[in-house]
Amino acid sequence: MAGSSAGRTHFSLCILSLLISARCVAQPKPSGHEIQNVSYCQLIAEPRVFDGQRVRLRTILVLGFEINHLEPPDCCPAGNDRMFVTTGEDLDRRSRRIFRKSEHSGISLVVVSGIFENRGPYGPSANRFQLVVEKFEKVERHGGSLHERPDWARKSCQGAEL
Repeated sequence: MAGSSAGRTHFSLCILSLLISARCVAQPKPSGHEIQNVSYCQLIAEPRVFDGQRVRLRTILVLGFEINHLEPPDCCPAGNDRMFVTTGEDLDRRSRRIFRKSEHSGISLVVVSGIFENRGPYGPSANRFQLVVEKFEKVERHGGSLHERPDWARKSCQGAEL
C-alpha cells in the first residue's frame, strides 16, 4: 500500500510539473510596456523587428472619407509605404478628442504611440502596415485638406508618391 501511495504521489507531481511547464511555454512573449522611440522610416525599413511592439513616432496623420493613414514627416521610404491607422479600444478622452479634431481638418503632424503591425493588408487601401494608436501624445500642427496640403506636409520624394 505504501508503494502505491508513493507511486500516486510521484505521478501527481509529474502531472503538476508538466502542467506548470506547459503554462510557462504557452505564455506569450512579453512585449512589455516599454515604448520604443522610432522614426517612420525605421519602421518601414525593418518591419519584422518592430512587429507587435509598442512604438512612439512622429508622423503625418491623414484622415478623410475612407482615408486614414500615416505618412513619414521627414523621410522618403522606398515605394509608397503608407501605414493604416486605427485606434485601440482604450483610447483616453484627450486622445479621442485629438483624433476627432484631426478627422475634420484632414492633415495633422502628431506624435503617437501604439502597437505596430506588419501582417497586412490593412484598411480599404490594403496598406502593408498598421499602427493601432493607444495615445495621441502631441499635436504639432493641424490644417490643410486632402486636396490642398499645407507646406509643412509637402515633400519632394523622387520615386515615392506621397
